[in-house]
Amino acid sequence: MQQIEDLWKQVDEMMEKTDFNGLWHGFEPVAFAIYNKEKVYLWNHPDNLDDNITFFPWNPQFSGDDLIFYRDYPTAIVSTDHYPEIDCLYPRLMQELFRGYQFLLGEARFPDTWGGFRYPIYLDAIDLKIKERICLYDACMEEDAALKEKKIFEFISFRSRRIKLIKEFAAYEFSLETVKGPALYVQFKALRRCSRNAERTLLNPYTSILFEQGQSLFHLKKSCACSGMLMCFLLDALYRNWQFSFMRSEKSLYDFFCDSLYSLEHRGFSAL
Repeated sequence: MQQIEDLWKQVDEMMEKTDFNGLWHGFEPVAFAIYNKEKVYLWNHPDNLDDNITFFPWNPQFSGDDLIFYRDYPTAIVSTDHYPEIDCLYPRLMQELFRGYQFLLGEARFPDTWGGFRYPIYLDAIDLKIKERICLYDACMEEDAALKEKKIFEFISFRSRRIKLIKEFAAYEFSLETVKGPALYVQFKALRRCSRNAERTLLNPYTSILFEQGQSLFHLKKSCACSGMLMCFLLDALYRNWQFSFMRSEKSLYDFFCDSLYSLEHRGFSAL
């Protein structure tokens, strides 16, 4: 376990080298901080004046791993008690920084919280969800263009059938994918940049939640974040400038994804 005095130096060095635009087109970091029960190290905050980084004693405003408004400015925070190693701390920090970027752009496609409490439990819908997500994962992993296309449309077919069962509650899932999926996508890309492990090995802890009924049902936010992340990866293969267009769209990630496929279909899936 690394000490915070060592971690802040590593964070500072890695942030200097980070290509934010390479993680997401136009990505600009807000303020960010790492902390433990004694100290807070704060970067990029307007109140830092001439210094990019400052440190001060911990206070209760720094709790959890989240986006907070420290002195009225969006600030990504991550606890070094939760993430004591840089290889885990850095990707999580990127995820929270991206949430700050979403705020700066005025992201408004958030889910209706009440929809999560009323979300129905239909066994047929759960079965279809597992099948659609297997197809989504397989499409991401497939290298052959024709087979990738086949898996994508199987994913859409299963999802269309499931939408007929859960009806208006599909919008709740789509909103979760829209907001949380890109943030998890940024986190994974950051993890990939600081890890020597193979991509599939890194992806397994993220995607395992998609294929088990209990996980998919009772951890709906996490599973939707993951399915949203996978759609982001597919969009990378389909649409060169999709990130810029998506962030300025009012459509859900799924609807944006389907519209991109429709456009691509008329070009013979040449981008796959």
